[in-house]
Amino acid sequence: LSDMNLAGLNLANADLSGANLTRTNLADATLAGANLTDALLTGANLTGANLNLATLAGASLTRTNLTGASLTRTNLTGANLTGANLYQANLFGANLTGTGLSGANLTGANLTGANLTDTDLMGANLTGVDGDGATLIRTNLMSSTNLTGSTWKGATLTAVQFYFTTCPDGWHATNSSQNQSCVGHGM
Repeated sequence: LSDMNLAGLNLANADLSGANLTRTNLADATLAGANLTDALLTGANLTGANLNLATLAGASLTRTNLTGASLTRTNLTGANLTGANLYQANLFGANLTGTGLSGANLTGANLTGANLTDTDLMGANLTGVDGDGATLIRTNLMSSTNLTGSTWKGATLTAVQFYFTTCPDGWHATNSSQNQSCVGHGM
């Protein structure tokens, strides 16, 4: 299924576990409730796709375009989204435990109530993100991660790494000690 044009198709509840969808065009496709466990979606186009309640555990989504995609309550446990574009994606209540999002663009994304435990966001752009009520435990926000203008009301923050991070209020954290983190600077 790699390099195919499946734009706009209804693949709701489909079992695509382990499928090779590399560089496949799935723009505006409906994949709600689909099983994409361990699927290869590297470089795929999922712009505007509906992935609500889908399972993408262990999937490879490196450099995938998820601009404006809906991933409400989606299971992305252990998925690799390195360098992915999630501009204005809706990840409300998504499970991102152990997910690799280093270098990803999450500008304007909705992470309300999302679980970001053990998630790697090193160098990611989280400008304007709504992270209210999210869970960040042992989350990596190091190395030029940008949180400018994001909101994190009621978020759980435990052992979060803020080295060289731009905080929501624009302050630059230089290390993870209590007085040099983003806590008190919009988080």
